[in-house]
Amino acid sequence: MHPTFLFIPLPVVLCIWAVVALTVVAWSVYQAGWSADTWITLLMMAAAGAGLYWFIPRLGITDHGRVGLAIRGYGFFVAVGVLSAVALGCRLGQKLGFDRDTILTSAFYIVGCGIVGARLFYVIEYFDDFRRESASATVAAMLRFHEGGLVVYGGFIGAVVGFAAFVLRTKTPPLKLLDVYPSAMMVGLGFGRLGCLMNGCCWGGLCATAIAIAFPAGSPPYMRHLETGELLGARLEPLEGGRRWRVVRVDSGSAAAAKGVHVGDEIIGRRLLMAPDDLRRVVRESRKSNGSRPVLEWTTTDRRRLVWRVQDLPAESLPVHPAQLYASVNAFLLAGLLYFYVGYRRRPGDVFALLITLYPVSRFLLERIRSDEPGIAGTSFTISQWVSIVLLLTATAWWVSTRWIMARRSVV
Repeated sequence: MHPTFLFIPLPVVLCIWAVVALTVVAWSVYQAGWSADTWITLLMMAAAGAGLYWFIPRLGITDHGRVGLAIRGYGFFVAVGVLSAVALGCRLGQKLGFDRDTILTSAFYIVGCGIVGARLFYVIEYFDDFRRESASATVAAMLRFHEGGLVVYGGFIGAVVGFAAFVLRTKTPPLKLLDVYPSAMMVGLGFGRLGCLMNGCCWGGLCATAIAIAFPAGSPPYMRHLETGELLGARLEPLEGGRRWRVVRVDSGSAAAAKGVHVGDEIIGRRLLMAPDDLRRVVRESRKSNGSRPVLEWTTTDRRRLVWRVQDLPAESLPVHPAQLYASVNAFLLAGLLYFYVGYRRRPGDVFALLITLYPVSRFLLERIRSDEPGIAGTSFTISQWVSIVLLLTATAWWVSTRWIMARRSVV
């Protein structure tokens, strides 16, 4: 996990922008001399710089008290994925007879709507995590998608909306154009899942083999293991719709056992006392001097308050499956297969049909390994597994109907 590649303080950001602005103005003067257009350019660049000075502090991105911009690992790999997908889409588009401008314009629709859909899906699913003290702070938290929080199937739905809007506007043959994108989408997803690894999201279930990985304190897996009690060496069983919990297992010598937790105890309150970023910083930089800071509090039915401090907790999460790497490898393999299949398709749209046949199957199986999402609708199936089932049924109907139409035409 490496959530931040590079932090650029606000003064450095403004200096970089000043250099860019002066370069643009100088080039304008060199090309056409000093004119009214040059003044307009200078004012626009100055206004943009003032906008950066006002907006960046409101993003809430800090490092050791400094305000600035952070190059996030997640955002970096998402950007690499988008650029790689567009480049591959242009190559395939030309191979299928489309000009580059058509592919680039359609990519603008699809990528833009896909990112909006992916973020909106995540925000709806985890809306409570975005609540802040004010409406503007809540909106700002929602907009920080580069730090993580994009749902693949939400992005897929958004991309379909963008594709439909482009086709309706330009009257482009939809089935032929659909075959441009499947392998490109999987390449983008392959890089995106590496971003998930950098961010610590989309993690797998507990793993005791050599391929297991552990995430640092403050990471999403660490906080989940802390919340469920697994990191403390205990196992909780939810009662009354998740408002109370019963302890069903306590490992000897564990952090839970050291606090006097016993099998059969009922927990009526759980409260985190330190934000994930603070916990990560304390463990990484000053664990010894801040070891007494409280992190987690449990309240039992007999009114005992059990508090675990930094010094009571491990520096890493429990070992888990590297589900992000599994998903990345799966996406790249599908990308290669779909790219190869383009030359063998029998009808326009077959490559897309193969995508919505194979990816839902692999995603359904990968969800069995992941442990970051709960089951819904009273089942153990996650929302992604339910969407996978719907897509697979859609693909089945697609294959059956297109083959039936081909058979009818051959008879006629």
